[in-house]
Amino acid sequence: MKIFIVMIGVVTTLLLSGCASKVEVILLPQADGKVGKVSVAEGANETLLDQAWQKVETKNLGTKEILTKEFVETKYKKLLDAMPEDVKNYRINFQFNSPDMTKESHDVFLQIIKEVKSNPILQIDVIGYSDRAGDEAYNKILSMNRANKVIELLKAEGINSDLIKLDYYGEANPIIATADGVLKKENRRVEVTIK
Repeated sequence: MKIFIVMIGVVTTLLLSGCASKVEVILLPQADGKVGKVSVAEGANETLLDQAWQKVETKNLGTKEILTKEFVETKYKKLLDAMPEDVKNYRINFQFNSPDMTKESHDVFLQIIKEVKSNPILQIDVIGYSDRAGDEAYNKILSMNRANKVIELLKAEGINSDLIKLDYYGEANPIIATADGVLKKENRRVEVTIK
């Protein structure tokens, strides 16, 4: 889901509370046409946007309107052109008990490099995970080492380290839930999100 906020005048706070400026919020559809929801509040008043191209002004939350795609693309062209591309998600799998990626994941890594080098990127999230085959504390460190390995490889390809955010969760958030001590290659991964 994408939204953008058009602010006219000087806005001193993003909370919109007590803001004297005109603020418009427009809900944009995703590339596949799906639409999320966004709640817009001003003081004690609140409204929900849940349709593509729906707009509301914070000074008049009771009046929502549906704009046409063509109108939005024309009137807000400069803002739309400045928005980042859609988020891209990649999954790199790893060998058992190792920070080395699988042979199959090497191609995924090359896709990541191509994407980063060919598009303006704001942030790259690199998040490491493990399966449940080892001790929980050990797996947390292993997931960190896997994420760090991907970051090292990104930097070796000339990717600006200021764009990269590291996180790691060990056994948490498995792709396939298993009992403790179970090997599961799908859970041995680093997820890379490009924004």
